[in-house]
Amino acid sequence: MEKQAKLFLALSLIGILLLLLLASCLSPEEMKISEINGGKINQNVKILGTITNVKAFSDSEFQLLTLEDETGRITVTAFSEEKLNLTNKQVIVTGKVSEYNKELQINAEEIKLN
Repeated sequence: MEKQAKLFLALSLIGILLLLLLASCLSPEEMKISEINGGKINQNVKILGTITNVKAFSDSEFQLLTLEDETGRITVTAFSEEKLNLTNKQVIVTGKVSEYNKELQINAEEIKLN
């Protein structure tokens, strides 16, 4: 019985490691803003672009960023304890597409300087 428990434990650990490895490989493919449409709602996307405007709210960690690339512009929502000073910086935004007031936007999960 003890050998069986060790086998199950080993298989469980191998499974967890495989899931972690796959999760890191399943990052969304980079796309252009013009490729984002209603069919992408609730899907993760990755966009390379420039932040052209940051609207911070003094009483909240919520911020609205305007992200532009050569094909278009989209609003990015971000929550950060620190106010993001990203205006005119090139970034890679990874997040989920949503719709607010009939406009598509990206709810940022990660914003990295490029």
